[in-house]
Amino acid sequence: MPAAPYDEQNAADFREMTTKIDSALRTIEEDPKIPATEKELARLAGCSRGTLRYRAYPLQRLKNIKLERKRKCEGVNPEEATREVKTAEELLREEKATLQQQLHNSRTEVAIWVQKHQELKDEHSRTLRANQLFKAERQTLREENGRLKQRVKELEAAQGIRPANDVIIPFPTSRQARHRSVSKSTKKKTRRARRG
Repeated sequence: MPAAPYDEQNAADFREMTTKIDSALRTIEEDPKIPATEKELARLAGCSRGTLRYRAYPLQRLKNIKLERKRKCEGVNPEEATREVKTAEELLREEKATLQQQLHNSRTEVAIWVQKHQELKDEHSRTLRANQLFKAERQTLREENGRLKQRVKELEAAQGIRPANDVIIPFPTSRQARHRSVSKSTKKKTRRARRG
């Protein structure tokens, strides 16, 4: 069964990352000025620390590089060995401080979002209550409107008044309109004759 395209791509990415990690390890090993730390290795290799921990062997090689440097420093100059150890300790302290600051920032952000969520939740509850009151008031007004209409009908019936919607307004037909026109013309002629 042939391999899926994404399997081939993953394998290629894995080999490429292995090459970068090995190259970074050689760089650290050849240059004593570069700290032999997980952070520095991840930076040089262009990967995350999780990738290094997942593969495991890079961390073991870093440990070996540190031991080799320590042996060399002890054989050459104890002061430089002490300086190397201090540098590593300082890097660890800086990394710890950075992580603590990130943790503090994350907690602060979480607290802000929790407060914002609670505010939105309270606002939603207020909106729901207002909507329920509006619906109840609208229903009350509808019922009152219905009672008023019924009362009007009862009063009109008691007074013998036909409801407004039952009033029929007659419209003149074309014959009635012509008759009115002829009547007006005849009246005008009669008036002129009397004046003359």
